[in-house]
Amino acid sequence: MTTSNEKHRPYGATKNVIAFCERARSRNLPETIGYEFFRLAGIDGQAIRRTHHTLIFLGLLDSDGTPSSQLHLLAGAPEDEWRSHLRTAVEEAYRSDLEQVDPAKDDQATLRDLFQKYEPRSQTGPMTSLFLGLCRESGMDVKSPPRTTSQRRRATGVTEQSRAGTKRPRTERTEQASASTQLDADDFGATPANASALFNITSDIIGELNDNEFKEVWNALGVVARVRARVLRSKTHRDTTEGDKPEVSEEQNE
Repeated sequence: MTTSNEKHRPYGATKNVIAFCERARSRNLPETIGYEFFRLAGIDGQAIRRTHHTLIFLGLLDSDGTPSSQLHLLAGAPEDEWRSHLRTAVEEAYRSDLEQVDPAKDDQATLRDLFQKYEPRSQTGPMTSLFLGLCRESGMDVKSPPRTTSQRRRATGVTEQSRAGTKRPRTERTEQASASTQLDADDFGATPANASALFNITSDIIGELNDNEFKEVWNALGVVARVRARVLRSKTHRDTTEGDKPEVSEEQNE
């Protein structure tokens, strides 16, 4: 019969497991660990359930929330020793996986292939990241440590900036866009405020445009603005002309 551990792997966040361990080391362990313990460790929402499942998988908690003997050892160990207890828990929980791969030698693609067989398959990536993160945090050598969220954001930011070319800060671009709007407004026969009302354009939207985008958008809007200005001028002229016409009485018509 296939056990749950043979079909599944946890996919919580490594940082939450470490946050739980650090709180367990700084407080007396209750007989049963509930949601409040997780919240006080800075874990909330769906992360509580995933972290709880991960701790059960690692053998640090029983299914009913009772701290295991391994968790008691980890919580009471000196600062330079508690991670060795975490490593024991990781090596025991992932024993079958560590028999097939070596995190110190295998890259993430190889590890991902290993975790592909576990359910749910939509969480293969997080399963792999958790495994690598726990190996690293427990003191094992890891060839490809998982990238943190901040690292991914920095990498994404660099990629987007390189694609956009030399991109000036948003504040500078907003100021430049506002200045261009002011300079062109008289030619369009409308003030910047009126143009914004007409096209529902805010300074925040303008600030998100790069130079080429701003030029293209403003040129297009400028055509419409000029037509609108001509229509308004024509209407004003027509109204003025009609207002200057002398009234003709019925007697004069006769």
